[in-house]
Amino acid sequence: MKKFLFILLISPTLLFGAKAPDFTITDYNNKVHKLYADYLDKNKVVVLKLFFVDCPPCNAAAPAFQQANLKWGNGANRVQFLELSTQTWDNNADVKGYSAKHSITFPGAASDGGALEATAPYKNSQFGTYYGTPTYIVISPNGEVNYNVRFYSNEPVPLDSAITQALRVNVGGTGGGGDTRCKDSFGVKITSKLKPDHVYFRDILYSGNPEYDIPSGQYNCEFYFPPIRDGYYVIPEKNQIGNIFDGVSTADIVLIQKHILGQKKLNDLQFALADVNKTLSVTASDIIEIRKLILGVTNKFAKVNAIYTVQNNPSAYTGIISNRAKINDILSNKSSNEFGVGHYGDITAASSFADEFIDSRSSCAVDFSIRITKSSTGYKYVLYPTEDIKGVLAFQFGLKENFAAISNINLKNIPGFSPSNFYVNSDKNELRLIWDDPSALGEHFISKEGLISFNSPRLLNPKESENIQSEITFIDGGSIEACDIRFHIINDAVTKKTKIKLIPSPESVLLTSDDVIEEISVVNHQGTFLINLKPNDNSVEIPTQHLLNGVYFIKAIRANGENEILKFIKI
Repeated sequence: MKKFLFILLISPTLLFGAKAPDFTITDYNNKVHKLYADYLDKNKVVVLKLFFVDCPPCNAAAPAFQQANLKWGNGANRVQFLELSTQTWDNNADVKGYSAKHSITFPGAASDGGALEATAPYKNSQFGTYYGTPTYIVISPNGEVNYNVRFYSNEPVPLDSAITQALRVNVGGTGGGGDTRCKDSFGVKITSKLKPDHVYFRDILYSGNPEYDIPSGQYNCEFYFPPIRDGYYVIPEKNQIGNIFDGVSTADIVLIQKHILGQKKLNDLQFALADVNKTLSVTASDIIEIRKLILGVTNKFAKVNAIYTVQNNPSAYTGIISNRAKINDILSNKSSNEFGVGHYGDITAASSFADEFIDSRSSCAVDFSIRITKSSTGYKYVLYPTEDIKGVLAFQFGLKENFAAISNINLKNIPGFSPSNFYVNSDKNELRLIWDDPSALGEHFISKEGLISFNSPRLLNPKESENIQSEITFIDGGSIEACDIRFHIINDAVTKKTKIKLIPSPESVLLTSDDVIEEISVVNHQGTFLINLKPNDNSVEIPTQHLLNGVYFIKAIRANGENEILKFIKI
């Protein structure tokens, strides 16, 4: 199917009048240009810029006008740009300097090139009120004048639209008015931070009609629509390339809970992103699916085979999920021309349409501690906030370690906190814990009061997991804050420093310690690194059969950060 690209959005203000008077000018390169003989009679469109060399706004807009010239073919196609000075003191040499200054590649002329005579009809109100320079004029092949077309550096659309309309007029045609004018131009607006990769104009009823991919979403009759187009829809699409976990957190669950409880309604884009079960509704079952994803129990939403979705009229509160809009309905204002793109499960990213405000997840941080103490069966671990936190709505975090042998797991006595809120992934050596307040009103977390505790037969060195955002969401002064969680290890289990024991054998060296040995490095007497291991265990066997006879040194790093240097001799 053919695909067309265009950038137009709206039609400029048009003032059509008498036919353009013919003129002949000589540009600063001594080339003669005749309006009708050289251009209009050859079915070309002429774009005039009335200016003068020292005009400040003319100079400011010159680079953008040159870009417009290049976009329309630099005179090689059916559009010819010309600039004409309106002042007696400008001459062709001045215009040549002006063109060089702004890298202009289309012709220009001044008083000694006939520009005053050529511009005079456009300054005497024959075609409309003359407001000074710069003035932009588009002349159709039949001589009809589109006068005083708007053009600014940041607003090229009206000029593009005027040129497009003029290109639809042939020599002897009916002109830019009448039936040749575009009556149904429209533009699609993407109001979200995420943008679609395609904006399709697609006939979903008749596959024989052409499909157009218009990334800008703007149409001004640049291509032909069939007379009957009841099946044509605007359908933006985003490529499904990304990470399903990105942006999904307990902060999103908080917003869903508020919607279910009637405390705060989701806008239509948020509604579409929350409906991960594809039931056209938002319920507790969607929260369960999002919880599973955050915990790592699942690696995708069961009913969603995509990462992103598109929603028409995203800022509305209708609860109607639709990723498209009929073109005829957009033209008749029955449907909104606005669309939003979002990531499934990431409700907070779509909150810009709503009154709800959630801070950046990395703009603040809350400190938590993990205290390790000796127990009769090994070691006890207690995780708690280091200060009081009021109005806690949700939290989530992940820790990396070998948690397979942990036992006696106890959770803080708060509503909705149960064994289903944590998950130990033995394959990834990871523990994840999440919670969200079912009332969505907020809980009070007391400083140094444990959220979770557990036992382990061995000394662990838990670290923050990179697979999940550690985050806590709470109410602060009426707004909702989502802050990072920072972890600090307090190891009260190690009361004295114990030496690492080294036991050599003909083919290996065995290191043992009461503490976890996190990393070891073996170097020779010249300081060359030969072996590097990360056992993360209380004992490690280092193979030495491949080493030459001589003296070697081992640097062992404990889990608490302390290190010890040991020496052995290979014989």
